[in-house]
Amino acid sequence: MRREIPTNVPPLLPSKLDTISEATGVCWVSAVILPRLGFTKRDEALRQSKAQGRQAEVVPVFSSSVVMSLGPAVLRGVRSRPGLSALRAAKLHITSSWNLEYGWTAYVLGERTTKRFNEFSKVFTVDGNLHSGKGKLAQHIAEKLNMRYFPEADVHYLDRVTGDGSILDSKFGGNCSLETFYNDPKHPNGNSYRLQAWLYSNRLLQYGDALEHLLATGQGVVLERSPYSDFVFLDAMFKQGYIHKRCVEHYEKIKHLSICEVLPPHLVIYIDVPVPEVMKRIEEKGEVNDSRCYEGAQRSNDEPFREPKLTGRIALCTSYGDKTHGAVRLQGKMVISELREPYEKKVSSAYLQSIEDCYKKSFLPEISETSEVLQYTSSEAEEVDKVIEDIEALNFDKGPWLEQDDITFHHLRKL
Repeated sequence: MRREIPTNVPPLLPSKLDTISEATGVCWVSAVILPRLGFTKRDEALRQSKAQGRQAEVVPVFSSSVVMSLGPAVLRGVRSRPGLSALRAAKLHITSSWNLEYGWTAYVLGERTTKRFNEFSKVFTVDGNLHSGKGKLAQHIAEKLNMRYFPEADVHYLDRVTGDGSILDSKFGGNCSLETFYNDPKHPNGNSYRLQAWLYSNRLLQYGDALEHLLATGQGVVLERSPYSDFVFLDAMFKQGYIHKRCVEHYEKIKHLSICEVLPPHLVIYIDVPVPEVMKRIEEKGEVNDSRCYEGAQRSNDEPFREPKLTGRIALCTSYGDKTHGAVRLQGKMVISELREPYEKKVSSAYLQSIEDCYKKSFLPEISETSEVLQYTSSEAEEVDKVIEDIEALNFDKGPWLEQDDITFHHLRKL
C-alpha cells in the first residue's frame, strides 16, 4: 500500500518511481515535498511509513529538476535485491556505481574544501626539456609526500579519461599527429600548430582534473608540465619556422581566455639538462612498440607491452631492450605490435635549444612571481631526499592560493 501524498502538493516524481516503491518496499520521502508539508506533517509522514513496516528515507534535494537528475542516485539506495526486476520492468537505467558531480547543493549541505587540507595539499609541477627525468622525479615526490602523480598529458589524454578509455582516430582528437610533427615539422597542412593547440587543451583539461582531485580529497598532486609551461614549445616552433606568427597570436588569445579560470601551481621544479645530454639520451632510447588493434585477428603470442589496459586503434609504449614480437587479445580484439624507432630521434638540436632558452628566459621568471621555483641539474634531481628537504623548507607565502577560501574553492570546483 502506497503512502498517500496530500492533494495540495503537486506530484514531483514519475509514476514509474511509484511502481518501484511498491515493488521494493521502500517509501521515498523527498525533502522537496516535506518542507511544503511543514515539520509536524513531515514527522507524521515518517511515523506512518514506519508504522506500516516500510523503510523511510529522506532524499536531500531542492527542486523537481534536481529530483529527476538524481534518479540514478536515488535508485542506488534500493536495498532489496528482488526489486531489481521491478527496476528493469520500469525501464529505468540502473548501474552498480554512479559518479555524482559536485554542485551548489553539496555546498549548501555543508560540503567544505579547506577542512580536508593538510601541509601538502598543493599542486607541484615538474618541468624540463625532453628526456630530462621529469616523470621519475615526479613519481618519487608523489610517493614520498603521499600525493597523487599525474603523468604528462599527451594527445590521447581525453580519450583515456572518457568513454571506455579506447584510443580514437586522430580526426576525433585534434586531427594532429606527433609522428608527422617529428617527421616533417613544416608540413603544409598545419599539423604543427594543431598539435600544440591540442596539447595545450589536454594539459588544461588534466590540470583541471588535478585541481578537482585536490579540492575534493585534500590530497596534493604532482604533474609533469602544465598549461602554464606549454607555451615554451610554441615559442620554439615559431623560432624554428614551423608555424606562422598568426598561430602564436591565436594561441595567446586562447590561453588568455582559459588560463585565468584556474590557479597556478604552488611549486615548479625545473630539471636543467643541457641539450647535448638530451640528444644523447634520445639516441640511447630503446625501440618503441607500435601496437594496432585488428578485428578478427587470429595470432596470439607473448604480451608485447606492460599496460595493455589502454587499448584502442593505436597504442604506443616503450620497450627497453625487449625484442619480443607478438600479439595479445584485449577486449575481443587482437593487438599486434611492431618495433620501430622513436619519433624523437628526428628532433633537431636547435628546436631543443629553443625550448631550453624559453624555459630559462620566459617561463621561469614569469612563474616565479606566483609560484615557488626550485631548479636542479640532472644529477641533483636524482637525490630525491634532498629535493624533499628543499620542498619542506619552502614557506609557500606567495601567489593567489593565499587569497582563497571555501567560497572561492566552491566556484573553482563548479567550473
